[in-house]
Amino acid sequence: MSNKQEILDQIEGLMFDIENAASELQNLYREHFPSTYQTGMAYEAFALTQSSNRYNTTLETLFESAKKEEEEYA
Repeated sequence: MSNKQEILDQIEGLMFDIENAASELQNLYREHFPSTYQTGMAYEAFALTQSSNRYNTTLETLFESAKKEEEEYA
């Protein structure tokens, strides 16, 4: 396994952790601050690594680009 593949695995793990934390935050807001939760949902505040707008640069799109770059130069 290349060093870059190890880095990609680390990035993927961190993104997984971020999504889990976002889900936990979302649940806390939903349970304790429902009005604020609704605002957060309306503005996709809990989507920390992705976006419904395909033109946005996100952690997910950066990760996919890095994987493609590694595959091209591997």
